[in-house]
Amino acid sequence: MFVLPARMPRKRATPTGRRNTHPERDLQKSVVGMLRKIVPPDIPWTAVLHGVFLTHDKEQNMRRGKLLKDMGLNPGWADIQFIWKQRLIAIELKADGRLSDAQKDMSTLITLQGGVWKTCRSVEEVVDFLETLGMPLKKLMPAERAVLRAMALGGRLL
Repeated sequence: MFVLPARMPRKRATPTGRRNTHPERDLQKSVVGMLRKIVPPDIPWTAVLHGVFLTHDKEQNMRRGKLLKDMGLNPGWADIQFIWKQRLIAIELKADGRLSDAQKDMSTLITLQGGVWKTCRSVEEVVDFLETLGMPLKKLMPAERAVLRAMALGGRLL
């Protein structure tokens, strides 16, 4: 199996000329789109939307963060989670940057409980990781695989 090395994607300008201020959100949307195509319906998975409600208003973010915490959202959980073969498979997506201390702690806890944690920086890395685990994914067409490679190398799809 050919695996491209993980690399830090460059922040690219959008078609309007502005910098992408949400590279991790865009990565998660791409990963979720691919997972919807290739993960069989008998394998449960979900995405945890920790920062999706944040705005540029710091005070509003503090109120929303408190509400989410009061409702049971704990820090450090991975962005994408599967239950497969009676194990939690946790995938943290990072377009740039590193794991927070809470994420490092959670990855240790999940691993100690028999789960699997992986940090991925591209759609292709997520697919390769799931294949490495032996998860029975729907096969990708060669053109789809080529698109994943182009995206992993920093290419953009229009």
